[in-house]
Amino acid sequence: MVIGESTGVRSSPGRHRLRSVTAGIPPAWLGIIELTCGMATIAAGFLASDIITESLPVMLASTVRYLIATLVLLPVLLLSGRVPRFSRTTWWTLLAVALGGTLIFNSGLLYGLRYTTIIEAGIVTSTTPLLVGLFGLLFFRERLSGRSWLAILAATSGVFLVVVQPADASGETVGTLVRLGGLLLILMAASGEAAFNVFGRRLPRSVSSIAASTATMAIAIVLFLPGAVVEVVTGPGIPADRDGWLAVVFMGLIPSALGVLLWADGVRRVSLAVSGAATALIPVFTSLMAVAIVGERLQAVTLIGILLIVVSLAFLARWSVQDGSGLP
Repeated sequence: MVIGESTGVRSSPGRHRLRSVTAGIPPAWLGIIELTCGMATIAAGFLASDIITESLPVMLASTVRYLIATLVLLPVLLLSGRVPRFSRTTWWTLLAVALGGTLIFNSGLLYGLRYTTIIEAGIVTSTTPLLVGLFGLLFFRERLSGRSWLAILAATSGVFLVVVQPADASGETVGTLVRLGGLLLILMAASGEAAFNVFGRRLPRSVSSIAASTATMAIAIVLFLPGAVVEVVTGPGIPADRDGWLAVVFMGLIPSALGVLLWADGVRRVSLAVSGAATALIPVFTSLMAVAIVGERLQAVTLIGILLIVVSLAFLARWSVQDGSGLP
């Protein structure tokens, strides 16, 4: 069945069961849960991206990644019986979401990691919560209250505490100009993530999360495909790196398919301030995964930063619930 954006459809039994499970959870808190899980998948993808940049062409790897995500999400969309017919405005909004959250974010991140360190990248991406607030004000005149800005600043400060270490144990140094270029690429990625948040909240409520996610992944294929063709034609061919392609499959299944779906649903349940502050969880999960996988130790300053981020996010969610509208 094909539906328009304003056409109601009969909910499936699965949707009824899901609603019964989440009925007692305030929308803002449910959104926080979804955004938290989505940020965990993106943090895992952040680690996998380092493997991809060392072994595969960026555009080709990204095209395959989003193809995998689309092939996973499309059957789910078809089985849901909620295949949408988007308006022209919605298509433009989805294009903005895909440009920011896939092309700009991933190109900036993957290319930037080639010229800078993960620690420096984490410091630059800590500006994302602030960029979300600024983009919301710039593009849609969404004004945040003073306490929301205070909480966002606290979350951003917490990110700095998480990612800044006393010294780089690897002793790795990067040329000044090359390093500056890498940092600018990471800042571009942070801007793309902010745009993904801001424009994602502008999608009509009648457009389901699975439909928005599937469309975003499909648009991403179109955006990355020309660059992938150029890489294959002008390069040595398609690399046969097993670890690199396994990382691509992981990125397609977890951060892209699952993570984007969680984010698309959660971002429309919460305020701009909450969705912006939630991006501060990426370095938190990255640090925790480094402890669990690599065996690194968390320092006291890192724990303080994590606590500051979590407390800031909790206050924002609480204010959203108190205000009822989810817009503190």
